[in-house]
Amino acid sequence: MTEHIRYFALLVGSSIGLCLIVFCINVFFDPLWYITGNQLEDLNYMFNERLSKTNQFIKRRSPQTYNCIIFGSSRTILLNESRLEAPYRCFNFSFSGGRIQEFVAFAKWLKKRGEQPEYVILGIDDFNFVELDTEHNIPKFVTHHSDPPNIFYSYFSLDALDMSFRLFFHSKNDTARYNQAFRGTVRENPPKYHPALLNYQQTLRQNVVSDYKELRNVFPHSVFMAYIPPVSSWITASKSQEEIDFFLRSIYSMSNFFDIIYDFSIPSDITNNPENTWDGSHYLPVIQNEIVKRLNGEPVDFGLSVTTMSEERYVETFRNKVREFQATLHKS
Repeated sequence: MTEHIRYFALLVGSSIGLCLIVFCINVFFDPLWYITGNQLEDLNYMFNERLSKTNQFIKRRSPQTYNCIIFGSSRTILLNESRLEAPYRCFNFSFSGGRIQEFVAFAKWLKKRGEQPEYVILGIDDFNFVELDTEHNIPKFVTHHSDPPNIFYSYFSLDALDMSFRLFFHSKNDTARYNQAFRGTVRENPPKYHPALLNYQQTLRQNVVSDYKELRNVFPHSVFMAYIPPVSSWITASKSQEEIDFFLRSIYSMSNFFDIIYDFSIPSDITNNPENTWDGSHYLPVIQNEIVKRLNGEPVDFGLSVTTMSEERYVETFRNKVREFQATLHKS
């Protein structure tokens, strides 16, 4: 009987010890940003950003910290919010693959917690305007308006340990990642973009504008500044005229409820240059800084100010730039 008790005590003690080791490793590498991220080096992969962004927002939040929320996808993660000038004090809540229905859910979660931002900056991505096969990724704590999983729940898990090991062994080769300030950045020597026209058919989402209107209605007293991130001119030129027109007219209709809209996806010297992006969809920090200048109100020769144009002028200007770019492809 005594031997059985000793064996059981040893088993329990070993299990507790292993659990503590797992927890301590995960706390040190902090892949889900409950504390301050990776303590070993300035390398933080984009693990479960919907949770890690929430963790950092809760950790940093105070009445004086933020008056502005940024929503967007991985294209908006690299927007350096620290470069936005007064009056903006923004938290970048963008996450990879983020879609408008997810932003609505997170906005409602924030409002339920008492958040009423003075400003909302929104990245509008073209993939929200077509039907996608993938499901939305809205965490349960967001839909239930509850707190996110605590650090003990997350860091006693083998899933988090796998993330920590991947940080230690540098086994995730993503181009974009976070620095120690929890800002999006790009690894050294990013891949080269080799542009080409694409051949695909998209089914348009007819109710997309109402989704953006719903987001606007969550924070009716906020100033909304929306922008369309740049994409490669080859991607834009691959779209059908129907898809381009649907996108442009949908964007313009949003000027009825968004205060400011900028469109950086129009073919330009920046989007015509493959050196400015590593995949045609995500643009380097130097280009993101040009977007920030425009958001700050600086005179920048990049993008269109949609809300200061008529609908026909906006549509025709965009169409003409697409035609000009397509003409250069035919010549080459």
